[in-house]
Amino acid sequence: MGNQPKPPPGSSARGQASQDARAERQAKALRDNLHRRKQQARGRIASDDGDSEEPATDSPIQPDNAE
Repeated sequence: MGNQPKPPPGSSARGQASQDARAERQAKALRDNLHRRKQQARGRIASDDGDSEEPATDSPIQPDNAE
């Protein structure tokens, strides 16, 4: 009798507006992330001297096999 199925979320005007706003926020976040990753990659390329493939460490500890 009173068991009508609920309309899917976002089917109302308000629901559609919130979905659009969420999609815009997500698109902006993805663009920002892409720009940040590109900047990081450019920084790595600029600072890469090519003389060492191991990351530099500040540790004064030497390996034991230096005998």
